[in-house]
Parts: sequence; C-alpha cells; structure tokens
Amino acid sequence: IEEYKAHIIKKAIGDKVSEIIYEPYCGLPQSVYCDVNIASRGNTYHREDLITGKYNNVYFVQSDLKVQYESNGEHDTTTTYFRGRWIAIDYPKKFNGTVVIIDNSFAYGVKRKELEKIQLENPYFNDMFTVRASDIQLGYYLLTPQLVEKIMELKQSTNGNIVACFKNGYLHIFINDKKDSFEP
Repeated sequence: IEEYKAHIIKKAIGDKVSEIIYEPYCGLPQSVYCDVNIASRGNTYHREDLITGKYNNVYFVQSDLKVQYESNGEHDTTTTYFRGRWIAIDYPKKFNGTVVIIDNSFAYGVKRKELEKIQLENPYFNDMFTVRASDIQLGYYLLTPQLVEKIMELKQSTNGNIVACFKNGYLHIFINDKKDSFEP
C-alpha cells in the first residue's frame, strides 16, 4: 500500500508540485494543532500521509488527521472531534496576529472568545462561517473578497466542515470530511 500511495500521489501532483516529499506514517505535529487551537483536543491524535512541497513557489504541508476523545469506564465511548485533511500554507502575506474562520456547522470548534468577532461584506460567507480576529483590521486585510470566494468554493466542494486559522505566518485549513484521503 505504501508503494501504491507514493506512486499515485507523485503521479497525481508531482508535475504541479516541486520538492515533493511523501511520508506515509508521519503528519503535522500535535503541538502545532494545539497551538492553532481551533478544534477540541481530545486524548488521541492519529496522523498519516504527510505531503510537503512547493506549489507556485509557496511551501505547504498537509496530512490526514484524526482527533478523538476516548473515555474508559463502565461504558467506553469514543467521540471523534476531527477526521480529515489538515493543510498548512506558508502564507505569502506577512502578518502578526490570529484570524480564525469556523464553519457554523462544525460542532467541535473552540469558541476563541478572546478574539473579536467580525462580519465580512459577503452575507453568504457570514451565514456559513464565524470569523474572529485578534485585530479587526488584520481580519479584513487577510480575508480578501477573492479568498472569501475560494473558502466558500472549498466548503461547497466537500462533504464536511471547513475550519481555518491564520497564525504565525501560516494559513491552516482543516477539512473535516470524515475521510482518510489516500486509501485505495
């Protein structure tokens, strides 16, 4: 399966992505997930299918991720907080601060009340997402009308929730579609 995945991934995106590296048993670190702080943490963290590279000279890293809370007791239960794809992009615009975009239908998003809620000019976007920012001007600076449209297109093209966070020079995008992306 590892050879199959490596072959398919390189075939599918290899000519569009430079410096591509595929590591089937690795993923983005749990410490970064906790630092981004947009979804519940759980007590189990499984990651795989790490891909890194450059697309149009912009560095990115992505991996599958599953975050769950497993309770042990009289009735063992497992709650899945997130299962899907996590993409981190070295964002071309430089910034200081945090902007969080949470799909209104995502049940396990962290509320981030220390960030100020903002409304964008696009009423459809505002119906789909809640935006919070450490600085209102930063939110408007980063969330251009073009990016807002792309986020809405991403939401409409997937059967899941979209959560995003601008932080420490990166744009983190979480696609909670309950899928393991590269399984044959």
